[in-house]
Amino acid sequence: MIRTFLYLTAVAVLFLISCKPEHGSSVSRDQVFYYNEAAGITSLDPAFSRTFENLWAVNQVFEGLVELDENLNVIPLIAKKWEISPDGKTY
Repeated sequence: MIRTFLYLTAVAVLFLISCKPEHGSSVSRDQVFYYNEAAGITSLDPAFSRTFENLWAVNQVFEGLVELDENLNVIPLIAKKWEISPDGKTY
């Protein structure tokens, strides 16, 4: 019983020691993007994001030109304005 208690205490202490941040690290905590995804992310490049896992992560990192509001109207994000040709084929 005492041996099990000492073993669990040692494991807990080692776990807690290993979780502390490294001293002298040049990257601060607010410069790191943390994202939990059980399935794994294969790319953060929007051109190669074809799975839901990648798309969710890319949407957290990048902002598009436009997006849809709750009424499915196109609203600008990065884009300031756009013009539509009279025939509706060129934006």
